[in-house]
Amino acid sequence: MNQSLGPVTDRARVITDNLEYITQSLRTDVEALNASVRGLSDRLELASTRMEERIEDFNALMEVVQGEAEEMFLDTAATVRGVREGARAITESAAMRATGRRAPDEDAVDPLPESVDEAIPLPREENAAAHED
Repeated sequence: MNQSLGPVTDRARVITDNLEYITQSLRTDVEALNASVRGLSDRLELASTRMEERIEDFNALMEVVQGEAEEMFLDTAATVRGVREGARAITESAAMRATGRRAPDEDAVDPLPESVDEAIPLPREENAAAHED
């Protein structure tokens, strides 16, 4: 019976050796795969950190650009308004000179008296007598 078990034992030993080889090979491959995954994970984390920094820098830049654009827009609007007001004043002044009327600003100020009598009004009775002459 020992003779009949010999080939089976030899065969079992060969199968066991093959299984050990396959197991060792798989273990090596799994370790290499784990190392690759760890490296990839580290690189992705680094890339993510860098991307966040760049996004923060970009957002800061866009805030500055937006502030500058708003300031330039307000300056431009103020300049355009000033030009319009100046053009309107020049146009109104020229039109009034052409028609012989005084500008609205001149109407707001009382004209200077031409004589002392106009500068110092007399009481009504005296004023009426003075105009009768």
